[in-house]
Amino acid sequence: MTADYRLPTHSKPSQYDLLIIPDFVNFTFQGSVDISITITDATQTITLNSSDITYPTSADGKPQISIKGSQGGISADQITLDAESQRATFNFPSSLSPGSYVLSIRYDGIMNDKLAGFYRSKYTKNDGSVSWIGCTQFEATDCRKAVPSWDEPAHKAIFRVQLVVPEGMTALSNMPVVQKRTTLDSSKEADQSRGLQYKAGSVHHTYAETPVMSTYLLAWVIGHFDYISGYTQDHKEVRVYTPLGKSHLGHYALQTSLQCLPFYEKFFEFEYPLPKMDLIAIPDFAAGAMENWGLVTYRETALLIDPQTSSTVTKQRVARTVCHEIAHMWFGNAVTMEWWTYLWLNEGFARFVEHLAVDHIYPEYDIFTQFVTDVYYLALGLDSLRNTHAVEVPVKLAQEVNEIFDTISYAKGGSCLRMLYWNVGAENFRRGLALYVDKYKYKNTVTENLWDSLSEATGRDIKKLMDSWIKQEGYPVVTASEVQGKEGRVLKLSQKRFFADMSDAKAVANESLWSIPISVGAYRDGKLRERFDSVFEAQQGEIVLPSSFSSEDVLKINIEHTGFYRVHYDEPLFQKLLEIVPSLSPIDRLGLQRDTFSLATAGVGSLERALDVMSRLKDENNFSVISALSTTLHQLCSLHSENERVISSLRGFISGLFSSQFGRLGWQAGATEEHQSGMLRGVVLSIIGETQDQAVQEEAMRRLRAFAADEKDSSIAGDLRSTVYSICMRYKTRESRELLLSIYRRTSSAEERVRILGAIGRINTSKEGSTVEEAKRAIQDNLEWWTTDEVRNGDSAYLLGSISSSNLGRQTVWNHLTSDWKAFSARFGDGQNFVLSSVLSGVLVGHSTLVAAEDFEKWFEENPMPAAKRTISQLSETVRLKAGRLERESRELEKWLTEKNY
Repeated sequence: MTADYRLPTHSKPSQYDLLIIPDFVNFTFQGSVDISITITDATQTITLNSSDITYPTSADGKPQISIKGSQGGISADQITLDAESQRATFNFPSSLSPGSYVLSIRYDGIMNDKLAGFYRSKYTKNDGSVSWIGCTQFEATDCRKAVPSWDEPAHKAIFRVQLVVPEGMTALSNMPVVQKRTTLDSSKEADQSRGLQYKAGSVHHTYAETPVMSTYLLAWVIGHFDYISGYTQDHKEVRVYTPLGKSHLGHYALQTSLQCLPFYEKFFEFEYPLPKMDLIAIPDFAAGAMENWGLVTYRETALLIDPQTSSTVTKQRVARTVCHEIAHMWFGNAVTMEWWTYLWLNEGFARFVEHLAVDHIYPEYDIFTQFVTDVYYLALGLDSLRNTHAVEVPVKLAQEVNEIFDTISYAKGGSCLRMLYWNVGAENFRRGLALYVDKYKYKNTVTENLWDSLSEATGRDIKKLMDSWIKQEGYPVVTASEVQGKEGRVLKLSQKRFFADMSDAKAVANESLWSIPISVGAYRDGKLRERFDSVFEAQQGEIVLPSSFSSEDVLKINIEHTGFYRVHYDEPLFQKLLEIVPSLSPIDRLGLQRDTFSLATAGVGSLERALDVMSRLKDENNFSVISALSTTLHQLCSLHSENERVISSLRGFISGLFSSQFGRLGWQAGATEEHQSGMLRGVVLSIIGETQDQAVQEEAMRRLRAFAADEKDSSIAGDLRSTVYSICMRYKTRESRELLLSIYRRTSSAEERVRILGAIGRINTSKEGSTVEEAKRAIQDNLEWWTTDEVRNGDSAYLLGSISSSNLGRQTVWNHLTSDWKAFSARFGDGQNFVLSSVLSGVLVGHSTLVAAEDFEKWFEENPMPAAKRTISQLSETVRLKAGRLERESRELEKWLTEKNY
């Protein structure tokens, strides 16, 4: 695959010998790299990727760049830098004939504060002093900010790294240290020919060479750390590094890693090839984690667990993130996508198999039921927009690469693999992956390579089954009705692409088709008695059910919601299904609830259906089902927050659904509880908080006051803190904000700080809440606080998102940002695409008027942000959809609530 957006193919690297010397005073670094390359066609120029790098010159004014082959060496006489394409072209005075060469480059760079490339982070130690960290984040296209390189995934090479760092600092890289020595005399140690300056007393680290790998996986971290370690059964060392004083928080991640690593080795039938694995918590981090081979970096909240105060949700998230990143050691690192178009081969796979690993290590988590709420429905939501993209999407420019690290690549990719897993069977699926890893280890692949391996393992045409899901946008809604056949029951089916607004012209005209794995369950006496599986590929057609499906059986399509589609039943089928809702499995209960609601909001089904399903879940006690129901009710409360009549009735409905659960669960955990009880207590309290029950509010305030007064107070369990903080902020804004600030400033826990940031902006301007003046003051105080060093850039989305949870807050935030857009753009510019998209989502997604949508569209047309172009389009569409829903939904919602006497 070659194109002008790819580097020229006449030269290819095989090895980098790299030396980096950071300066923690000026936050710069010196670099020197010898790159072994092969030239296949005679050329006078070599082009590679380079960004934010400078090239010092010798006394004669020429760059310190040379190339040496079997016939001798020559120096470059000119460099051409192209900032837009992020390339440097080295021109040599004579032609370089085909052969093997070593390209030597001396360069300088900046340890930036943009969370990308080679960047700096800091934290405050227990004695109050500041400790600096130098850290790399190269995925997707930022190795070029630290090393002039062929920074494309197909250009795999060996890396031999050397770091010269101040004495007393820990220096880590992908591989173990093989030599460490102190530089005694700077004048003798320095490489004067290249102008490199070592400081006497620095420590020179040399690391073992890496396996063949892509540039985005290269990594190093330098700073002051503590660590804990353990060994797998075959004696591979796993270490968890933390900021000083926090190593005790790494035990859960270490325990998970030591069990995850051998699980994957057995699953993929391929031994982890490196001699060690380090996991390290970085205070400033853009995403959740990064799978650098042998040196996996994490934000603190994705790695560290306090057994006393961490929530169960956070504990599960850490398990999932650790297993996700370790999965990449095989899918991504050993076998790598050929180009970013195939990113889903990395991320979709890691998203799915992380759940296999967590389910193996912690079966009590019931993690695959949570997959449906946390992954599957997240993907269905985004993929119902017009502004979606295919799982496999053509990518050209660097800024386009970062935009596809999104819900489609991760969640839809993972959901489609879950569908395939259940369709072909667990062992066939595993065997196909093992064949794939064995055949392509240390190589690059495209999607068809995976399908070939799975076809070999299953004897089926996997490409035919899966291409429609991976290569085209969206997914279908299957409409089902029953007709009487000559020999038994017959389902009449049709498929059409599902859009969040099915009245949209694009939806009406769309004729996409999918190969849909259809599963039909026969329920009788509250039990699944039999299932039937088929593949439906036509626009319309019929499926003849086996004669064993009797007229007494209630039919449920898409059992366990393994298929990536929604089902719209005709009235007779739906009414029969409604009667057995409590008898369905947890996944089918939550799936039916989410599907009927989404169909209603899209204008296909009625809201009455969705509300009827919700009302059947009154005595529900499964966490995932209640979590899905809570999500729906929160959405309704948020959208209709200005309609006091509807909100009052909704509160009555919520109380009727959840009061008994809350009474049973209470505020405190029992002596012996199941794993999910704490999470269940938290989500029930969260939705009960929507009712503004004064007794609940007063109790929340009592507990907050007690905890603020004494950090050892156990009044608020970790599972309840986020919810309690939010309830208190909406109840007594001024007092609660002061209490939360005091907790924020005394804690060293990143998890606790994120909880507070996510709650401290939540206000209530209804007649039961704060006065408008109080609310305005709190919003302004929070916006001013956001600009201080107390709020890390990577955590901005939590604070701005919480402020934007009210109509007054979200408009104030938008006005604030647009009044100084230059400063906002600079703060979230170069390299911070993930943070930027998260911030914009938090600020804009709550709006629900056409005026707001038009305002955003006009603003971004005049002030474009290429790094978030797709995110902005999706947010604008979402706001327009909500505006349409608000008008259409209010009457139907009010009618149903009135009829049910709420």
